[in-house]
Amino acid sequence: MCIDLDAFYPSCEELRDPSLKGKPHATIMTDYKGGNKITKGVVASSSYEARSLGVRAATPLSKAIDLCPDLVLRPVDIPYYHQISDKVMDLLVGYADILEQTSIDEAYLDCTKKIISEYNPSTY
Repeated sequence: MCIDLDAFYPSCEELRDPSLKGKPHATIMTDYKGGNKITKGVVASSSYEARSLGVRAATPLSKAIDLCPDLVLRPVDIPYYHQISDKVMDLLVGYADILEQTSIDEAYLDCTKKIISEYNPSTY
């Protein structure tokens, strides 16, 4: 099996702040420190609501704000996302004979032995 946790960063932000659910929001990469209005940088990932408005990964922040003036922005927080990823992978490993994590939000699972040991033809 291939597991790919789409919109992972925004989903993590929704876990941290449930008020984001249902709103267009994005995690952003920026080194801009001036003022309250961040306009320099790029979108790392966006919620499905933001994606429906054209805001996608690698969208320049100024364009993302033009596409969605109400876009809620959160800075990328890799240490937090790793904590969530570790919890997800710990859960998945219980279903796999072998788990190979390929990124923070993707893994391959070989479940062959678990499936075969659970299969009992006499119950069907």
